[in-house]
Amino acid sequence: MLLSNNMEKMIISLKTYLGFLFIVLLTFLFVSSPVFSACTQSLNTQGIISDWVAKDKAYLNGRKKLYYYFEQESIEYILDIDGPVKVRSDPFYSEEVALGKALLNEVDNYIGLDFFQVKKRKDADFIILGVCVKETVLDGIVTTSLDGTKAIMTLNGCNTPFSSKHPPETLFLHELGHVLGLEHPFDDSDGDCIGSVDPWSQGSAHTGQTLMAYRDPPGNVRTFFTDLDILALQEIWGRN
Repeated sequence: MLLSNNMEKMIISLKTYLGFLFIVLLTFLFVSSPVFSACTQSLNTQGIISDWVAKDKAYLNGRKKLYYYFEQESIEYILDIDGPVKVRSDPFYSEEVALGKALLNEVDNYIGLDFFQVKKRKDADFIILGVCVKETVLDGIVTTSLDGTKAIMTLNGCNTPFSSKHPPETLFLHELGHVLGLEHPFDDSDGDCIGSVDPWSQGSAHTGQTLMAYRDPPGNVRTFFTDLDILALQEIWGRN
């Protein structure tokens, strides 16, 4: 039997009302439910151990010696930063080289890798490269050479690292951490992170907890890796 006009209008109104209720319910659930996050509020080594560690270990193939080279000539480098990028090296002052070597020697005391300086860049596993690039947010970066055979740890001496509160040691060790397999605590690309995926939020980790963070610590700044950093590096490379 065909429906009357009034009954059709009542059914249409009921369908419209139920549809409205369904939309309201979905909105309530979406707004009131917590957004999923891989971040944990507790400090843990997995939150700063990267997913490229396996490649680092495969490259060394059981070798415990890591050879580095300080670039002291003004030459052109082509870095692989989402494609080739040309930069010109800015040679380090002797005091900067001495500081870098002292930091490497200190890290050497804690982990199962031994660092050795080489005189030829072709003999190095990673090159420490100074650049002077102004008007950029780039403080430092770790990339690979275009042929993929070497890591290049680039430090920008003409930009303030993170903030004026951080000394040069912070930048050097932060980038060295990347060379050795540490990631930012806010990086959730491997399924975990610490605090927040926003590096500058109050909920994110700070450099007093890990030098792999960006945010200023509430107290004094650190000039060496934190306990968490050392534990993570030892988990990757073993103890000295």
